[in-house]
Amino acid sequence: MNQLDIETSCGKVHIYRKGIGPKKLLLLHGAGCDNAMLTWRETMERLYYDDYTAYAVDLLGYGASEHPEDLAGEEFYQKHVLALREVCDALELQDFTLAGLSMGAAIAVRFALGEPERVKRLILIDPWGVTKRMSFHRWTYRYLKKEKHMRVWYGRMAKHKWLVRWMIAYSLIGDRKKVTPELVAEVWEACRQENAYKSMHDYQISSLTKKACVPFYERDWHRLSMPVIFIQGEKDSLVAAEDVKRASKAVPRGTYYELKGCRHWSVREQPEEFIRILEETTSGRTSDFH
Repeated sequence: MNQLDIETSCGKVHIYRKGIGPKKLLLLHGAGCDNAMLTWRETMERLYYDDYTAYAVDLLGYGASEHPEDLAGEEFYQKHVLALREVCDALELQDFTLAGLSMGAAIAVRFALGEPERVKRLILIDPWGVTKRMSFHRWTYRYLKKEKHMRVWYGRMAKHKWLVRWMIAYSLIGDRKKVTPELVAEVWEACRQENAYKSMHDYQISSLTKKACVPFYERDWHRLSMPVIFIQGEKDSLVAAEDVKRASKAVPRGTYYELKGCRHWSVREQPEEFIRILEETTSGRTSDFH
């Protein structure tokens, strides 16, 4: 797997690339203790080398990409989209499939709304952007507004692997057998990176107001003319399946898939199922992949 850095007006963005195929695929990870390889490594390893040219992006503030000091705020998603557009320009990407998990899905939708001619297909996994208000919204907003809360939480996870294991099993992975020591160690290492908590805090304070979640794309779904595939973990407690189903029905060419037993990190839990859906919605080949 090749790696490259692209300088954007928002900072350096790190990219992982695999394959030489005609099908172009750009992959965006989620927030928290995440990065391109944490979410997408197993998917990248399973893709046909001669069928796909796949790019997995470390979003700003994650992995080996730079963390701009002024990323958080009202322009949070706009800056991510600007950096992504400059990445696509540098890679000369046109007519490609764009897939995003959670926060990455919200970024992907905004990108597709702004550049529909570039995005051939949009895949949204356990997506942020479909929920109007969270449960206990005002309490959540007040709690997350204070950076020290996130700093303390990440500090505890950096010290205790058992806490990382609990967090993964409680909210991210439904099948306890897949919460392996290797996965726990990988997430634990990501949580120990300098200022890892800051990236999560930037996302959270940029994605909630006192009264609503940001973004909320209810009025924009009809503008997406390309096929939009929604993939949802059946047991996701962070994004409600009913919200995702509602969004899929509002998109002119929307399709909904539900991954049984999965929580919020469904693409990491069942990468083979993600590829099956990818193949089904592109070439129709549903079983002959590795």
